[in-house]
Amino acid sequence: MLKAVGYWVEDVRIFVSKKEKILSWLRGGRKSEIVKYHECCVPSELPKCGYSDEVKERIIGYLSAGYRYSAELGYSWCRFKCGIESHEMGDKDLTDGEWIWPEGYVHYLKEHDVKVPDEFVKAMSNNNWVVPAIDLSVVLKDECLSYEYWYEWCRREKQS
Repeated sequence: MLKAVGYWVEDVRIFVSKKEKILSWLRGGRKSEIVKYHECCVPSELPKCGYSDEVKERIIGYLSAGYRYSAELGYSWCRFKCGIESHEMGDKDLTDGEWIWPEGYVHYLKEHDVKVPDEFVKAMSNNNWVVPAIDLSVVLKDECLSYEYWYEWCRREKQS
């Protein structure tokens, strides 16, 4: 089961208004996730990461080195509206075989110092800061993806 992290919502009303279009984009098991997507946070709601420069660079390297899981139908955008071009935010979901994150997740850490879940950072550290070799064909075939960890983490971090 891949644990999703780093997925944001800017405005729930916009998201809900696009629900039918988005439903047609999502694969079977992901359709049920649209109902709970509003539980994701906007990155400005999260505390700053506070990592040392060394740890931050290791996390950035790890996030940048993930395997391509999927490509979306359009580019992401920065929820801080910092002016970065959307194509620089990317259009892919990346994975290490245990976690899945959007390609632009690295931008939020690098440019806006947004916190990354401690459990994810620990997994990176346990992998010696190197995305492990995985059989991507098995990961892609399995398609078991859960946002529950991310939803719960967002709820906890928004309250603290």
